[in-house]
Amino acid sequence: MKDKIKIGLEIHVPLNTRTKLFCNCKNSEEGKPNQNVCEICLGMPGAKPRLNKEAFDKSVILALALNCKINEKIIFSRKTYFYPDLPKNFQITQYENPVGISGFLGIKNKKITITRLQLEEDPGRLQHKADYSLVDYNRSGVPLVEIVTSPDFENSEQVIEFIQKMISILDYLNIYNRHAGFRVDVNISVGGGNRVEIKNISGTKPIQKAINFEIIRQKIKLKKGEKVEQQTMHFDNETGKTFLSRKKETEEDYGYIYEPDLSQIELDKKEIERLKKRIPELPFQRLERLINEYSLTESEAHVIILEKSTADLFESLSKEIDKNILKNWIAVTLRKVLNYNNLKLSETKITKEKVKELISLQESKKITPRVAELVLREMVSNDDSIEKIISRLGLSKMENRDVENLVTSVLKENKLAVEDYRNGKEKALQFLVGQVVMKTKGRANAIKVKEEILEKLKKIN
Repeated sequence: MKDKIKIGLEIHVPLNTRTKLFCNCKNSEEGKPNQNVCEICLGMPGAKPRLNKEAFDKSVILALALNCKINEKIIFSRKTYFYPDLPKNFQITQYENPVGISGFLGIKNKKITITRLQLEEDPGRLQHKADYSLVDYNRSGVPLVEIVTSPDFENSEQVIEFIQKMISILDYLNIYNRHAGFRVDVNISVGGGNRVEIKNISGTKPIQKAINFEIIRQKIKLKKGEKVEQQTMHFDNETGKTFLSRKKETEEDYGYIYEPDLSQIELDKKEIERLKKRIPELPFQRLERLINEYSLTESEAHVIILEKSTADLFESLSKEIDKNILKNWIAVTLRKVLNYNNLKLSETKITKEKVKELISLQESKKITPRVAELVLREMVSNDDSIEKIISRLGLSKMENRDVENLVTSVLKENKLAVEDYRNGKEKALQFLVGQVVMKTKGRANAIKVKEEILEKLKKIN
């Protein structure tokens, strides 16, 4: 119990609706500061909010996908606090009767309880300068779903697994504004002591770093016999440390009251069933199906189903391309390019037809795997044909004579490596092959290059 760690999350997910939660302003932070605003999202006296049905429906769909019970009566509340990014000095959120309660999401050998899922408006954004701050209200009123878990996590690895699984579900449901980015508040307590909240962390790596640092910080204080106070902290990604923001408020400090300008919502079973039908096959369901139907390992299926578009690509091409070739190509080459660009497949100009053509060229030895990857990188944002991309980048297949000449040149330039190979160092041969392939920009086949080098070395003997 002394070192028992409890971690709970509050995940704030921006929805990809056309307009904001309570007005017709564009749901976008792009453009000039304070451009997408009106009297409602600026909280002007007399302005009355109107609920965005699209946002509400998407919050219910997410609650159902996370196994939540939908409340019979759903009510909005006013959460009062005073901060420059909140022009009316209260946030319209939910407290007593949120959209969903008592849900769960499973991770490895553990079920994480989702205590509540609520719909609320986002505040504005502060821009801190040297000695003053600016406020951009374009974000004010953007629809957020807040997902609150029980303190069921025991370490940062479990948290990251949960968040990655959550992101995948959001992608399949197509309700998440990925470019706005989700934000996470993390509550941590060690040894049964007070919990410390770390506010507004974005990105899985910063979340993991913040949790690991805060656990160590609290353990050190407890070993010294010091008390861990209930506080709100922020995380500095550059220093990798948490720092004090303010003393932690309690829920009572916010003075919740019912929002009088919004009606109580009552969903009947028929409406809930209608929304439930909009839920597609979810990633963990697809994982099981792909393992069974395509004889994939769990790790192979996991990489493929991470986003819906890559899973769709795999299934649509599996009838035309050898399954083993396709799964490796998607899980390694394609995933590498997408991760490098921080994009989903659906956000690129890569099409099923071009992927099929590129794999065919690679398998027929007309291009090397390296050239295929370089072409794929270009295809992310380029509509050109594969032929045009290969020509423009100077990646056309090399003639045997050109490879032979390069091998001769590399052997002359790297006499020490040649000598090392003759003395039994196999890595020296790999180095020589790499030098030739590098000079050809990946156009030369490494196996052919190796054969040519060995042939040349025999002749030199």
